[in-house]
Amino acid sequence: MNYKNFANLYDSFMDDIDYKLWAEFIDKKMGLKPWSNILELACGTGNLTQHLSDKYNILAMDNSQEMLNIAYSKFFTKKNIKTIKGDMKSFEFARKFDAAICACDSLNYIEPINVDTVFKNVSNHLKEGAKFIFDINSEYKLINICGNNFFSDENEYAVYFWQNELQLDKSRVIFHIDFFKKTEDDKYFRFSEEHIQYIHSVNSIVRALELNNFHNIEIKSDYKNVDYKKDSERITFIAERKKYD
Repeated sequence: MNYKNFANLYDSFMDDIDYKLWAEFIDKKMGLKPWSNILELACGTGNLTQHLSDKYNILAMDNSQEMLNIAYSKFFTKKNIKTIKGDMKSFEFARKFDAAICACDSLNYIEPINVDTVFKNVSNHLKEGAKFIFDINSEYKLINICGNNFFSDENEYAVYFWQNELQLDKSRVIFHIDFFKKTEDDKYFRFSEEHIQYIHSVNSIVRALELNNFHNIEIKSDYKNVDYKKDSERITFIAERKKYD
């Protein structure tokens, strides 16, 4: 995953996401007391973090220093929020958390062979009964909506052209993105980024969760208390850490 120059434009192109609604859903599903300790994987620019920061202690981790810099600027005055650079495939902390979250289809950036490792790491860092809440872009969305399609968008800061490439085996989609960022002298700075999202089936996610000591798994559609359907575009999982032996 490559969020460099894009990090400075990320929020301006993600204003259609209702982070407040997501935070309210997560808050209810976690069922925690105020100031419980939450681990947030792939926190990005900290939009979801902000909405949870008035109630919880959060360790917000991301693999992109550029994204973390923006996140830090939003809540650097809050002592209950800590940011750290780290990879969800290989993190290790000397404590266990009351819940873990991972939003904005971040798990789609993980190859299927490494999903088990991520879930194992999360499981090892959760207390008994703690919830792990995360989402993915669905098979339906990545194949039928993203697919080999072309998208473009613009705002007052930049224009982008987004060309998708669905691999023949339908295992992943490659996003080729060209940005044209406006400069102070009304010119444009061009840069390109390539992102890969891997396609995960619901069954494969459930199996990996169960293999790593999660149970009572709920599967919802887009942070709403509605069961997912075949044409759901964002799928939300709520899994509970089993008791330790």
